[in-house]
Amino acid sequence: DGIQETFTFNASGDEITKQTEEFIISIEDLGIPLEDYQADHSIVDTEAVKEALFSTMFNGSTEVNGMSMEVKTEEDHLSFIVTTDYTVADFDALAEAGLIEEGSISTTYISLQRSIEGLEERGMTCTEQ
Repeated sequence: DGIQETFTFNASGDEITKQTEEFIISIEDLGIPLEDYQADHSIVDTEAVKEALFSTMFNGSTEVNGMSMEVKTEEDHLSFIVTTDYTVADFDALAEAGLIEEGSISTTYISLQRSIEGLEERGMTCTEQ
């Protein structure tokens, strides 16, 4: 849907310890004329966009322990980087925010293999480094 998305997982064995998700949204997809934005990046209130996006993505939650979001302004798009540190994250809060499926996965760790399979089922290409 016009959004470019990249996931990066750090894992120990099958257990994901950290996940970084970067997605890119074009300025024009946000309804802002590209010329106006390029003339003055400050016309986008990145903090307001970040709060609205976080709340929308995470079932109304505005904060989830172990998660952070950074917004970077680029010439023709915004980059959103969502980082989840599973070593400190509250799995119940993650389930409540809709980030993990309650009851269908272990609540003690996130499986790298199952995550990869889920992304591939969504049509994503996965590579190991």
